[in-house]
Amino acid sequence: MKYLTDMFSKDISLTLDIFPPFLMVDKVIKFIPCDSIETIFKVSKDSWFFKSHLRKTPTMPGVLITECMLQSSMLIIYDTKLTFRGKGVVHKFDVKLIEKIDQEITPLELLTKSKLTSSKRGISVFESECYINRTEKKIATSKITHFVPTIPARKKL
Repeated sequence: MKYLTDMFSKDISLTLDIFPPFLMVDKVIKFIPCDSIETIFKVSKDSWFFKSHLRKTPTMPGVLITECMLQSSMLIIYDTKLTFRGKGVVHKFDVKLIEKIDQEITPLELLTKSKLTSSKRGISVFESECYINRTEKKIATSKITHFVPTIPARKKL
């Protein structure tokens, strides 16, 4: 695997097993192994979600902003092998959306900063923030708890 700061969409897709148009990370710009990551997601006037979400006042869905923070966080543990080999499930989201993203203010880049605050026995906790990159205006924060279940051994009959 390439070092994360050399990763672009194709490598990120393979690591996360998520592909366009649902991939919400275009580029990794900073990575500290087992600690934190900063990523970029480019939003243009032609982004797919503007065509179908609130068509009279096209807005990026808050759940996709949350997905930017989740995908960035998952890159920390999936690339550094902090968790078990299998992909996990998100157990809990605490998200605060501060600002909406209207189609009118595009093009823009979303800067996501995620930090791993705890990782024990298959449970990882992250704190993330999402900004409009050119203004450094914070638009969302989240605390994400990610759980990787273990599969118990089968009993013989």
